Amino acid sequence: MAKADTPLATYDAIVIGTGQAGPPLARRLAAGRMRVARSDDNVVVGVDCTEGPPEIRGSHLLLAVGRRPNTDDLGLDEAGIARDERGYIIVDDQLHTNVPGVWALGDCNGKGAFTHTAYDDFEIVAANLFDGEARRSAAALLRTPSTPIRRSGGPE
Repeated sequence: MAKADTPLATYDAIVIGTGQAGPPLARRLAAGRMRVARSDDNVVVGVDCTEGPPEIRGSHLLLAVGRRPNTDDLGLDEAGIARDERGYIIVDDQLHTNVPGVWALGDCNGKGAFTHTAYDDFEIVAANLFDGEARRSAAALLRTPSTPIRRSGGPE
């Protein structure tokens, strides 16, 4: 169930594109209230949604509550820093915001809410600020189809 029209928009294409076989999944979009109960060996979930039956039975329940940036009270409007429609700070591939001298690192820029992603953001900004490098975010490289993909540690 998801309140949004598309759950996990950033990662759905990755998960769906795996071709992994698994148990059938019941998905409900634009879900409102939800009720959960046990019935014998099943989990029963009742949902208020726009499509599909109002009750789902299954062996397991995965509840992903989602994330939203915590940028509402940072004074970004007063500083003139642009945010997207979801509240993430808009950055370029070097993590600059639209305000000169201001960068956005970590989960507030929407590039990934993981520790390793935030640390990579730090390394990019530090290298560009202090070492005179021109490092770019890996997220930008992954979207470039002409970027060659290489592996290391193979048998050759």
